[in-house]
Amino acid sequence: MQGAIAVIDRGGCDLEFKIEFAEQAGAIAAVIINVEGRDAPEVMLGLETTDIPAFSIGYSDGQQLITYLQNSNSDLVTLNPTLRAVDFASDQVAPFSSRGPGIGGVLKPEIVAPGAFIYSAAQRSIPTEMRSAKPVSSPSTAPASRLPS
Repeated sequence: MQGAIAVIDRGGCDLEFKIEFAEQAGAIAAVIINVEGRDAPEVMLGLETTDIPAFSIGYSDGQQLITYLQNSNSDLVTLNPTLRAVDFASDQVAPFSSRGPGIGGVLKPEIVAPGAFIYSAAQRSIPTEMRSAKPVSSPSTAPASRLPS
């Protein structure tokens, strides 16, 4: 593993430990493959104590990467960081969002706002830019706070 980039399945263990173990084995970076059914990269939290770069790729891309590495005579891989549109169902909640307490898996709180994978006007030369953050969702939910209960 010395001087290599570790390719790691997401699994259930904390990412921090997986990346630290890869670093201890000599890896210079880590690629985390998302779990089956999640074909988009996800935000990786809790990596403040890791010392090597790491990034996430979707499950399908990860499987293609593994197949390539297993069947190729070369260990040279080029990853394309170009942003691309990804279709998401409108009833999905961002993986990092709180679901809150709920009986039977219902979403809480009662108001859910957009907050991830939002395309909007940008102030740079890029005509559209994907946004993810609470500042994006706040303007869309503020009027609901004024509704009578």
